[in-house]
Amino acid sequence: MKVSKRQLRRIIKEERARVLSEQGSGSESDKEVEAEAQRAGAAAYDAIFDVATETLMGSISGLPGDDPHPAMYNALIKALQDVATDLEVEKKEVHPPEFITLWEPGYGPGSA
Repeated sequence: MKVSKRQLRRIIKEERARVLSEQGSGSESDKEVEAEAQRAGAAAYDAIFDVATETLMGSISGLPGDDPHPAMYNALIKALQDVATDLEVEKKEVHPPEFITLWEPGYGPGSA
């Protein structure tokens, strides 16, 4: 059985609408995912801040003065920015914008 491009587009449009409407009824699940993401983000922040503080305080022992040198802060900030950039790249690899991801509104074809 052959399916024309127009029929295929219509089928895809109908299926997408069906899936999105089913997701609408699962808003409680979305709230749970968002709450878990917030908890994970807070835990990651705490862990990263602890490691950063330990790194800065450990740098004092080899240098003069009681406080970390501004260069240590700059190096740590640069490292954290690099990690954030790598995470953005990984997110795009896992959820490429070319494909429609139904669990993240606004992420997919047609989104900027």
